[in-house]
Amino acid sequence: MRLSLSKTIALAFSIFGLSLTISPGAEYVDSYQATFSRSDFFSSSGEKLSGAASIIQQDRANYYKFNKRDATDTASQSRFFQSAKNRAKISAMVNSGVIKNSDIDSDFDYGTVVEITIMKSNNGQYYLRLTLIAG
Repeated sequence: MRLSLSKTIALAFSIFGLSLTISPGAEYVDSYQATFSRSDFFSSSGEKLSGAASIIQQDRANYYKFNKRDATDTASQSRFFQSAKNRAKISAMVNSGVIKNSDIDSDFDYGTVVEITIMKSNNGQYYLRLTLIAG
């Protein structure tokens, strides 16, 4: 099953009235690379996941909690998502996020590789920037 990342993020942007621009005063926090493999599309209880936020959250749980890592997965230097508390914030961070590369509008599936950058806005809210690398 192919998931449309653009539709998930576009819906979040329309619901919350968010724009696709980065605040000039936004602060870089950290970044990492993730490859979405089959295990990232299923919760630890085996339930099929849908939506970018759920898949990103499972990818980081797989990386830090379950030690299920794809060859091209990387950790962020700060290990921001090593904390279950921070991983729980991924949904809100994706909903406040930015699509950097227009290629990310295409559907993604197993094997899609993205760079995920963690940013902090002027008001202290964290959000994610997703850049398609391959897929």
